[in-house]
Parts: sequence; C-alpha cells; structure tokens
Amino acid sequence: QTRLIVGYLEGFSDGRRFMDVACALTPHKPLVVMKVGRSAAGARAAQSHTGSLAATDAVVDAAFRQAGVIRAYTMDELFDYTLAFSYLRPPRGSGVAIVTNAGGPGVMATDAIERYGLRLAVLSPLSRDRLAEGLPMAASSANPIDVLGDAPADRYQFAIQIALEDPAVDAVIVLMTPQAVTEPERTSRVITHLARTSEKPIMGVYMGGDAVARGRLMLDASHVPAYHY
Repeated sequence: QTRLIVGYLEGFSDGRRFMDVACALTPHKPLVVMKVGRSAAGARAAQSHTGSLAATDAVVDAAFRQAGVIRAYTMDELFDYTLAFSYLRPPRGSGVAIVTNAGGPGVMATDAIERYGLRLAVLSPLSRDRLAEGLPMAASSANPIDVLGDAPADRYQFAIQIALEDPAVDAVIVLMTPQAVTEPERTSRVITHLARTSEKPIMGVYMGGDAVARGRLMLDASHVPAYHY
C-alpha cells in the first residue's frame, strides 16, 4: 500500500546496496531523501553521530540522479514533496501548464519548471484558439496562461479545463495572487472539482498570506496540494 518513501540520511554503510534498491524502486514509487552532512563540518558531525561513511556532496548528487532519487535540501522541501506525492499520482510526462492571474509568478514558475527538469507544455493551436475566444483580449492564450488580475472563479475554470484537455499537458499548476476581485474560495472549489474528475495532477499556489488563506486551506482539506509560494 506504500505510495511514497521519504528518508533522512546521514551517510552510507553500503552505497552500492543503496543504489541497487533505489534503482529498483524509483520507476514505481517516488523516493525522496534529505541527505545531510553536505559541508566538511557537517560530514564530520554525521560520522561522529552514526559512524556512517559521508560521501562528498557532488558524488551524492550524481548517485541520486542516476538512481532517480528526489533530493530535498531543506525540511520545507522535504514536506512539500511529501505533500505532493501523497496527494497526487506522478504525472505521465513532463509537460506542465501554468494558469495564473499575475505575470510575475508565472515567470517564476516557468523558471522552476525548467530548473527541475520538467518542461513548459506547448499548447496545441486548438487550445490556444479556444483560450483566445473565451478569455479577455489582454489575457495570454500561450503557456503560462494569464487569466488577468480580475479573473473570477469561472474564468479560472475555463482555462484550467482547456489545459487539462490538451494532449501536451501532463500536469497543471494554478497560481493565485490576491487582487481586488479575486475569489480564492470559489476558485478552490473549481480546482477541487477538476482535480477529482481528471487523471492529470493539479496543484495550487496561493500567494498572499491571510488574503488567500481560506482558499488554500480548502484545497488542502480536499487533498489537493496547496503551497504558499
């Protein structure tokens, strides 16, 4: 019944055995590991704590990439990964669509997608035509899909639905920032409904503290990953 394995690691007593097990596991289930002792002082502290051999950090990075291990560098990252993989099945491919009501966060999400080895999905001409027909003229029908700052919940729903139906899209990230007419709670209900009816994973990023907190909590209560940033 295990869907995800999360670990804290100080060193290796048998590095080859670890690699063999990880390589056999990661094609089927995510393995997220926080490996500490990255600095020389930290490695000495880890060795005195457990007696395990501390490998150099560059070697650990290369080994994890080879074995398909997802490395967390902070406790926040460890729990963020845990939240995503506990609530969602991994996407079938690497194409990600972004739906956002603010351009800046869309650009930051794009940078992160590229940095972590995913790719920004290229929407089909049909999807772009549908978006152009249904969104305001100033909106963006490319990916990231910018639904503009005055986007109500139904505009989000329209854009997310088209993104989910596009064959190039394997996952959708929905970004929200608080603006004068933002509807965090209604939009959360929309995202929850689409998440329940789609095989493609959806997650929310509600940036704005207390102004969007209720919407973010609604997503979390519905087992949709929801993040502050």
